[in-house]
Amino acid sequence: MKNIGNEMNRILKVCTLIALTVQTSYIEGFGKDINPLLQYSISMPEPANHLFHVTLFCDGLKGDTIDFKMPRWMPGYYQIMEYSNEVKNFTSYSIKGKDLTVIKTNNYTWKVIPGKNTSFNISYDVFS
Repeated sequence: MKNIGNEMNRILKVCTLIALTVQTSYIEGFGKDINPLLQYSISMPEPANHLFHVTLFCDGLKGDTIDFKMPRWMPGYYQIMEYSNEVKNFTSYSIKGKDLTVIKTNNYTWKVIPGKNTSFNISYDVFS
């Protein structure tokens, strides 16, 4: 039973990291009157692979480019952890399923070019 408790604790920490990733994503270039909607879902289709799949629905975002940044730390740790190194398959697509351009500008920032799409999805996997 102790191993199950340790595993659940690890999974909760990973889910917290993923949730913080969404909540602390930095969106550049918006005024105070913009109130975007960000909804995410987390799944683990194949637990043996240790990959969490994250989908982020974004609505009400406007701009030529939108930067999404992942924190480089986790609450309680006072050191750089580079969690973004565990992100794989980062993609973005419109509501109609058309791929949007994504540029990784540094280790923890992804620039999405939404075009005229004010609603789109981001999808990625996180290894844990």
